[in-house]
Amino acid sequence: MKQMLRSLHGEQIYLFNWQLAIELPFGATLLNGPELDGSNWAVDFGGGTFMQANVSTDFQRVLVNETMLVTEQNITASDEYLYEALAEYKLFKIDYVGIPGPALGQTYDIEGACKLDDWSKTWTRYIYPGTFVKTWSRGPLKATIKVTPRLSAQWYVGWKHKRKWWKLRLTKFETWMKITPSIKVEASVSASASYSKTWSHTFWTWSRRFYFWVGPVPVWANLKLKVTGSVTVSAYGKISLSTWVKAEAWYKAGVKWERGKVWRTIWQNGWGAKRSGPTLSGSAGLSVTSKATCRVVFLFYDVAGPFVEAIPYAPITIRYYLYQPNTWSIRLKFKIRAGVTFAGWLRKVVKLRDYSRTLADWTLLSWSGSW
Repeated sequence: MKQMLRSLHGEQIYLFNWQLAIELPFGATLLNGPELDGSNWAVDFGGGTFMQANVSTDFQRVLVNETMLVTEQNITASDEYLYEALAEYKLFKIDYVGIPGPALGQTYDIEGACKLDDWSKTWTRYIYPGTFVKTWSRGPLKATIKVTPRLSAQWYVGWKHKRKWWKLRLTKFETWMKITPSIKVEASVSASASYSKTWSHTFWTWSRRFYFWVGPVPVWANLKLKVTGSVTVSAYGKISLSTWVKAEAWYKAGVKWERGKVWRTIWQNGWGAKRSGPTLSGSAGLSVTSKATCRVVFLFYDVAGPFVEAIPYAPITIRYYLYQPNTWSIRLKFKIRAGVTFAGWLRKVVKLRDYSRTLADWTLLSWSGSW
């Protein structure tokens, strides 16, 4: 578009307005109208170029109004900002309920549908939400944590039955997630007096809805990711610290059930770790533990399904001695939890109880030195 504008004589702009109307099925009732009304997004490319959109509702319609303005000036926005802004642009869901009735001239017995034969499915998703920063301060103490998660997620759900006389018996249920995360946690702390404090913050919550069929049953499920960060500080005088650690790993975590056997865990992994610093100054001791938690959940109908939780955390200890060299140590630790929860329709299919377990809590690497 910019190339076209620059090919014309003089300073040009391009302005485009349009509207998308989404018609609900006849007789349907919109459930989340107040949530949709007023939803809006904007992407500022810099140089006067931008896109913006908003949503409104009108009886049986959902209306999306959009404006795009393009100038001849260069784009100045960063790649990171554009990725995040475009990933969320015009992203919304319409929840409605329709008049029940046969579809395509067919009807299904839901109780019978819950006695389904073998079924399995695998999904894949790549998630790069960006970098999150949070600073806390209280009295003489100040702490900052920065979290950069990047991950690809693959997940599997499947079960098998065996027909015995007049009914089906579940013989196997398996679910796992293969996560390849790279999680960088940066922390900086400064204090001028003895102080202890723990802070935590939810940086980001994200979800995507998936639709598929299990036999004749239409199913939707949500993949959810929650990123939280925390820092625990115990300072013993005037001191400042700056450092970061990065955990790069892949792991396949899940659970498996087979008739005649107890629940078993699925666990494969590989990892690496990096760090920078620490940069230290002052005349005191300090202990800091920075932590980031990435919880990935795949829920059938938002109520049941597998989950995996990855928790990289870095205990840092600074020791100050009056008449001998001061020392520091950093450990990069990683904890993995996995499990599955059953409810509603999925509980009817598999007839199993919830299960979860900590699969690993290990030290990836440790470093130490003097200052």
